[in-house]
Amino acid sequence: MNHPQQPREYDAVLGGNSSIPECAAVLGGIEGVKLRLQNPDAKVRIAALEQAVNYGEQGLDLVIAGLKDDSLEVQKQAYILLNDWQEKQQLLLMSQIQKQHKIKSSLMIKMQNLFFNQEKDQKDEEEKILIKQALLEKVNYVLINLIEDVRLRFKNSDSTVRFAAFEQALNYGEQGLDLVIEALKNESWDIQNAAYLILNKRTEPRIKQILQDPRQLGFKLEQIEVVTTNKYGKIIQRQPRVARYFIEDLDNSVKLEMAAIPGGTFMMGSPENEERRRDRESPQHQVTVPSFFMGKYPVTQAQYQAIMGTNPSYFNGSNRPVERVIWNDAIAFCEKLSQRTGKNYRLPSEAEWEYACRAGTTTPFHFGETITTDLANYNGDYTYGGGIKGIYREETTEVGSFGVANNFGLYDMHGNVWEWCEDSWYTSYKGAPTDGSAWLDTEENTNSKLLRGGSWLYNPGNCRSAYRHYYIFDYTYNHIGFRVVCSGAART
Repeated sequence: MNHPQQPREYDAVLGGNSSIPECAAVLGGIEGVKLRLQNPDAKVRIAALEQAVNYGEQGLDLVIAGLKDDSLEVQKQAYILLNDWQEKQQLLLMSQIQKQHKIKSSLMIKMQNLFFNQEKDQKDEEEKILIKQALLEKVNYVLINLIEDVRLRFKNSDSTVRFAAFEQALNYGEQGLDLVIEALKNESWDIQNAAYLILNKRTEPRIKQILQDPRQLGFKLEQIEVVTTNKYGKIIQRQPRVARYFIEDLDNSVKLEMAAIPGGTFMMGSPENEERRRDRESPQHQVTVPSFFMGKYPVTQAQYQAIMGTNPSYFNGSNRPVERVIWNDAIAFCEKLSQRTGKNYRLPSEAEWEYACRAGTTTPFHFGETITTDLANYNGDYTYGGGIKGIYREETTEVGSFGVANNFGLYDMHGNVWEWCEDSWYTSYKGAPTDGSAWLDTEENTNSKLLRGGSWLYNPGNCRSAYRHYYIFDYTYNHIGFRVVCSGAART
């Protein structure tokens, strides 16, 4: 007769849930479990693991091996079984140790009355406890190293390895989930992106709450779509990405979203073979930019009104970019915003602007080889590369209205309004800083300030990532606005 806690002879085939077929082979015991673990059906392997835990150390070794199974579902069940076994055995062991302690105390008092068999039973019980302690230590070691192994693979340079590690981590209970959530705060944009895309596919309430409530992480995560165009302006690729923002509450529900821009090194300026390049974009040179935060959009009229109390714009609309602001107005806005928030807001340096616009790309536009008026607001009577003519709107558009961002989660970097930079104007990059800082105090033209990005009024060639423009610092027109950056910002 089988003990109720022991597997039956057919359990290795059936998992103990079905009647025994007449043609069934007797594959009971640990050998039967091993055979089932070689079955191509993941469900069969999972059932085998559930039986394996009943076979002592040999069975536990099989469950531990299941952590490396090709199926994520099998891995998940192996982890659950080990974790459950660990918790149950720890409680049982504590109970046995307490029992032994009471027996030993009794032995001290009644030593003369004990028989040999009682002493032998005592030794047997102590040996069982030692065996269980050894097994517990083994399982503890495996589970700890399992989490550490996943943590190491998060940092792998191969994105495929990282993605697989995130998927695997979510099979390892709360510890694994905490690891993936921790990765959302990683300095590496690629690691953040992989962690978010994995979590966003899950339906657990805790995960949904974390992703939807900025207070949970200290910043807002948003899935965006990044598109790539060919030389004719046709979209050839659409990719999901994740952008990270912190949010400033300005006034009367007016918010300012600031995108996290990871530090990095890039080639600033245009290559000699880029169509419509200008000498002012030379020489192309390497620049290293520290991490910072940049406005998700150009400053809107509502945001400007909330800080400055006025709105100088020609094209009215609270969600349109503010325009007709001189360089000094943009500086004053940054100063007042800094005073209100306690953070260091300013205009971007020219290097920061181009680095943020490119977002890892080397093409004329962050979209690719050309742009269309379906992607940006510029003078569509003109074309770039193999692109086609489009719409000339003759006015600004609401920020973000085209619905496509770059890899850093920035919108309207090409067209709509020119954006003031902190730098003074130089006719070339000879002698330019290579650390991402603004190039100031020039004797060449102290009154001229840098503009980037193009506008609704200009042709697409002037909206390229590398294109440089300038105006006198007190020049105002309805195609000039600005965007702010923040260094050393708290994640609120």
